[in-house]
Amino acid sequence: GRIAFLLGLSAGTNVLLHWRLGPSGTVSRGLCGAVLLFDALVLTALLHATGGSSNPFSVLYLVYITLAAMLLGAVWTWGLTLLAVVAYGSLFLSHDHAEHMGHDYATHLRAMWFAFAN
Repeated sequence: GRIAFLLGLSAGTNVLLHWRLGPSGTVSRGLCGAVLLFDALVLTALLHATGGSSNPFSVLYLVYITLAAMLLGAVWTWGLTLLAVVAYGSLFLSHDHAEHMGHDYATHLRAMWFAFAN
């Protein structure tokens, strides 16, 4: 239920963006940036629902950062980077990996977040 809803929501925003492009094939930086921010938040919700910080798809945050760097410039890129670091970090608050996998695994995951943030 919830995962399908989130995937549909993300797909829907991308369909709307495609529709908004129209024949001109252009869209404002603001709209494109807003969609990337929204998609990063949806990714966070999906990761939260499917394993939190231990989900290997957390690497997808880098796709949004890369797209911002290629399409939107420094301000959007830094904003999206900050959002991704905070969002990825927030996933540690919702799952206790040390309880399930041991202290070393939890340390490993925190080190992955630290590497991502740097």
